[in-house]
Amino acid sequence: VASLRARARVIAPLLLVSVIGLALLFLATPYGLGVSPDSTQYLSAADHFLRGDGLRGHWWDEGAQPFTHFPPGFAISLSFLTGLGLTADASARWINGVALLISAVLAYALTRKASGSTTAGLFGAAAVVLARDVLAAHAMIWSEPVFVTLMLGALLATTRAGLRMTLARAL
Repeated sequence: VASLRARARVIAPLLLVSVIGLALLFLATPYGLGVSPDSTQYLSAADHFLRGDGLRGHWWDEGAQPFTHFPPGFAISLSFLTGLGLTADASARWINGVALLISAVLAYALTRKASGSTTAGLFGAAAVVLARDVLAAHAMIWSEPVFVTLMLGALLATTRAGLRMTLARAL
């Protein structure tokens, strides 16, 4: 019971920070996510992929060109969610929202691991999730939110692997 209370004392503030970040993201984008020239390429590639044309995008030249300038995972994810019935904007909102939530958890884990402090971990999560530039990137139809999440995950995995290697050498 005591360990459940201890976990609740961590999970509740972490969840609160995550929900506040998500709320700020949705408040900042009442008319949908921002679209830039890069966004149009992701949307075009997702549309082509959904129609079975492969990963192709419309550049400024006429016709669709192979989608080789941008990472394909985001466009494929957009097409998958769009194929489930969501709009492209709603799909990107889901992807970016989930990326923001996962980034909060990963930032917490990294900061807690580095500092040994749960409080510092919570502040680390808040610093990432509530940062203006992080929210600005999540407010666009870009692949950066997913990249940041994957980068935080890779960094956490690397620190854990490094710790295991250090412990193995000590034995």
